[in-house]
Formats: sequence, structure tokens, C-alpha cells
Amino acid sequence: MKTLFLLVDCQEGFLSDPHLSPHRNVVEAKGARILQHCRESGFAVAHVHMSVDPTVDDRMAHWKESGRLTCEVGSKSAEPSSLLKPLPQEPVFYKSVFSAFIEPELLTFLRDAAIDVVWIAGIHTHTCIRQTALDAYQHGFEVVLCADVLGSNEPALAAQSLLYLEDRGVALQRSEDMLTGQSRVLSQRALAERVAGQISAVINTPSEAFDRMGAIERLQAVAIVLSREAERFATLIVDETRKPIRMAREEVKRSIDLLNTVADRISAEDAIEVHAEGMIRYLPRGLVALLTPWNNPLAIPIGQLAPALVYGNRVVWKPSPHGVRVARALAVLLAESGVGTDQLALVEGGADVGLLVAGHPAVNAVSFTGSCAAGDLLAARCHQLGREFQAEMGGNNGVIVWGQTLQGAETCRQIAHAAFGFSGQRCTAVRRLIVPESDLEAGLPCLLAAVASLPYGDPLSEETLVGPLCSTEKARRLEELVERARPQMRLIEQPHLCVEGAVSTGQDYFPPTILICDDPTHEIVQEESFGPVLVIEPVPDFDQALERLNGVRFGLTAGLVGGDGLCRSLFLAHAQAGILNLDSIHAGAGLDMPFGGWKASAMGPPQHGAANRNFYTKPQAIYET
Repeated sequence: MKTLFLLVDCQEGFLSDPHLSPHRNVVEAKGARILQHCRESGFAVAHVHMSVDPTVDDRMAHWKESGRLTCEVGSKSAEPSSLLKPLPQEPVFYKSVFSAFIEPELLTFLRDAAIDVVWIAGIHTHTCIRQTALDAYQHGFEVVLCADVLGSNEPALAAQSLLYLEDRGVALQRSEDMLTGQSRVLSQRALAERVAGQISAVINTPSEAFDRMGAIERLQAVAIVLSREAERFATLIVDETRKPIRMAREEVKRSIDLLNTVADRISAEDAIEVHAEGMIRYLPRGLVALLTPWNNPLAIPIGQLAPALVYGNRVVWKPSPHGVRVARALAVLLAESGVGTDQLALVEGGADVGLLVAGHPAVNAVSFTGSCAAGDLLAARCHQLGREFQAEMGGNNGVIVWGQTLQGAETCRQIAHAAFGFSGQRCTAVRRLIVPESDLEAGLPCLLAAVASLPYGDPLSEETLVGPLCSTEKARRLEELVERARPQMRLIEQPHLCVEGAVSTGQDYFPPTILICDDPTHEIVQEESFGPVLVIEPVPDFDQALERLNGVRFGLTAGLVGGDGLCRSLFLAHAQAGILNLDSIHAGAGLDMPFGGWKASAMGPPQHGAANRNFYTKPQAIYET
């Protein structure tokens, strides 16, 4: 099988769009790795560029109507990315419409080169990529989309397009898998059959009439057993996720508290509410799919499993592949406490399995915690099938520290813990610090000292707060992110490099890193690093502080420390996040409060507290004369 790598519209006119998702640096960096791999491996490479000729005005009709003019011949916008530009021997095909195949020379080239497989990457997923992939497919080529080397300024449409293409035989693969030559072990049909078989055990097994109080008692029994098994689960969490042992123990304790909190809330709720006009009862949704992440492999699943089961649903649970051993241990514990195969099915696998689970015809609702890219695909699938969807998709959380507050030792200690605990691998971690320019010089030494004092190293050490990352690959990506940013940063500090004996040298370690960035559009500001990276954004006044706080597409948490009453009022009036923290800096959340973000951080209702009943049940009004 002979392969061609086809790069579509990787030009300044498209890459410079501030609404491009993911950020251009991500597309360029990953695309450059595949491009280098293909060149070194002897794969054929070709490029397709949008080219508009102003002398004949060959723009598409909707560009003419909107007055859009980009990628015109000879302009800066038509130039290719410096990282993805063609070599002299690589052909470039030009177009002024969506599909690369509008020019017959491309098809002739593919036929003459005896190409069988076409890898496609570039801009925009929902238009040019989609149409080019469809045309390549219709011409009989095997088509593979480099799923994380695609950009779009309309993420929802991009996700719908990817699902549409995958349903028609176009393969989606991550760049890491393509570089290592890995592919899906099972065909989509075989994989779908395996997932359906596992789900059938839940939907086809007869069960007794639902007993809410019995379910609550089983939940409380799970909490008791988990308390006895706390150290075993904490050690397993460390072994699988590399979370520091003290934080793993905190996760187990939170899991126990969640079980009891859910039991207490549902015990206090009336199964049927009586109102003046009639009655309301809350019925289970039926089969609910839970798709959970690796970084809190016990607490997040328990926070979803507990209400789903106690409200009378059956559950199909797909944990992250990087948290599957914790999931298996919890599934055994649940079974021993009376939750059998007629109530819960554990399905293992990656993102493709998650899509199959969400798309199973018996599933009525889907709850997901993970990345925006995966969440957008799942949202598109659920919208397509008309089912309830709840998602928590991370955060790029900002905290405003105002009025010389940065100079306080306790504030700096809180910042250090909230930004770098568990190496920043929490969706609620502080990623951006917004401070007055006038306070930066005096406050920075205090913050650097606080970060340098964080215990850093072996996750099994009782003292460690900052351990390794989840993988060597994650450490490499963070290093690349910081190196890409270095030329544009005012300052980059890695305090542990200055502390004798504090630096861990394993390939999966990355030291806590502080950057000062003056460009609010920079990738390091706009994208969630999900690692030990804290960006400081100095601003001249509080109005600009609020602008910077809200100037990213995420909105999970936001905080304010310091400032006067007016600052507090402005923050409460304008902060665009689902969780606000006043006068303290932390990465935690309550057990019985709604947990959910705004903007790209979430879809659907929040998790926890009163929100659980809204998602895991459906109300039914009853009128009786």
C-alpha cells in the first residue's frame, strides 16, 4: 500500500484566524512531525493551497457576498506556514473552492504515483477537509484523517463533519499513532460488536423492581468498604496515574464523602413531590453512559455512578484506558456491595469505543469528562441521535491577584499549590495569574520562592506534591510548548532548577514553569496546558484584568484575591466561569455544589448536588381530578 500525505490550506490566511481551534501552533507542530516522518520514510507528500486571483475574482459565491478576500495570489495570506511549506520536489495544487480535486492534475498525480492511501491534514475540517476527503473516497482511495492535525473556526461543525466522514469509511487517527505505525487493532464492525455485546448484559438481564432505599443502603455499604480499602485504592491510583500518594489519599477520601453526600441528598428528596396543581415524579432515564478521565480515576466515576444508580438507571461505564485498573477494582467493590451485571457494565477502550458507547441505540443519556476535542465529537453524536449530553471539558482558569496581594507569603503558597499540585493535571488547576504591572517586580520573588519550596519528585514519597506527568509523551509535548513560547515571553522561570537536589530527571518529569506573557492571543495563554505551567499576565488596570480573565474560550473556574469592594463587585458581575473563588486560591470543589463550566468548558447541566437529579432523571407531571 503506497501512502501520500496531503496538506490542505496550511496558509497564513487561515492559520492566523484567532478563532482557529486548536491553536495554529498545535496544528503546525503536530503537522511538522508527520511531515518530517513522511519525508524521512519516503512517503509521497503533496500540498493544496487556496489561491484567489483578484483579476478574475474567482472567489466562491459566499466569499463574494460577505466581501471576504484572502489567500489572493502574491499576498501574505497566501503564503504557506513556515513549518509546513513545500520542498521544491513536492507538488503544489491550487484551488479557489473547497475540494482539492477541483483541479484534475491532483487525481492524475495520485494515479501516476500509484497511491492507495491518502493521509489528510490541514484547514478547515468542516469545509475543505471534508470535501477533499469525500472526493478522495469517491475516487477509490483509502482515506485517513490526521484527527489532531486539523483546524477549524467552527468546532461544532468540525465535529459533525468528522463523524459524518467516519460513518462513511474515512478513518480518524491521532498523529502519535500514525507516527508509530499503530492502527486500530479491531475493525469498526468488530469493535462495535464487542461493545454491543458488553452492553447487552445490562439491557437484557431481567432485574427486580427498583428499590431506592435499598440502592441508598448499597451506596453507604460501598463507602464503608472503600474506607477499609482506602490505602489499597490510593496505592493503585499512584501506580496507574503517578498522582502523589498524599493527593491519592485525598481522592479516596473525597470518593467516600461523595458516596455519603449523594446518599444523604437522595434520602432527603421526595420520590413524588405534591404541589397545589398536581404531582411531580422523577423517573430514571434508563441506560446512561458514563465516560470518565484518568486524572481522578476514582472520585469522578463515583461522583457520576452514585447518582446514576441510586436514581434507578442502568449504567455502561467506559473509563480512560489510563485509569482502567482502578475502574476494575471499583467495579469489583460495587459488585460485592450488590451492584450486579444487570445494573452496571464496564466497557474498556479508547476514544473510538467511547463514541460507540455514546451511539448505542439503548443509551438515553451520556455524561463525559475529558478534552474539548473528544467532547465536541460526543456532543455531535448525541445531538445527531437526540439524547441528553453532559460534559465537563477542562479549564484554562484565571485568577486576578490585585492590590499588592501577590507580595503575601500565604497568597503565593496558595498559588503554588493550586497551579502545580499533581503537576497541574487537574481541570481546576490555576493556569493564568493576572496581576497589576506595578506589583509584578515586588511580588515575583515571593511567588518563585513558594514554587521552589514545593516538594518535587517520587509520587510515593509522603511529602511530594509535584510528581511526574502521566506519560513521557506528555512531558515532551509540554517541553515543546514552552520552547515554542520562549522567544515571545518576557520571562521564563523554572525555580526547581535552582534548588539543589530538587530536580527529578526522569523522562516523564517536567519542572514547574512560570512564564510572563504580554500577548493575550498567544498559544500559551489561549490553550489549556494541563501541566505544571503557570502564565502571568501583567495588566495596567482592573478593567483590563477582567478582559484578560474572560479572554479565553474556557470558563470553568475564576478567582479574585485582593482588591476593594468595587473590584469584587465588578468581578462578580463580569467573571465568565461556572465556579468563582473569592479571597482564596485553590483547585478544589464542594461535594454538594453544582460543578460545571461556561463557554467551551462544559455542555449540558453541571455535575453534583441538585444538578444530579436534573440529569439522571426525567420529571413527569401528574394531574388527578
